[in-house]
Amino acid sequence: MLNHLIDPHPKVAESALEGLRQVTAIKSRVVLPYLVPQLIAPPRVNTKALSILASVAGEALIKYYLHFWQLCLWPKAQHMRPRSWNTVSDG
Repeated sequence: MLNHLIDPHPKVAESALEGLRQVTAIKSRVVLPYLVPQLIAPPRVNTKALSILASVAGEALIKYYLHFWQLCLWPKAQHMRPRSWNTVSDG
């Protein structure tokens, strides 16, 4: 079902997302441990699916809060760190 989220046909992708939304609304504690790692895995983070599932997941999503922050902040941290952090010194 997750493969259908990136289907080139918009109707297929929308149907898959709606199905995941309905399942998450009913069984969020059961499906989120599987869905969240799949949706935040690089190189393609599915923010649209995450936002829609977050709207129905409720408190079951709280345990993934740190993962979301790391996901959001990691690219910025890469650009903000000093150049000296990019090199290894021999001491």
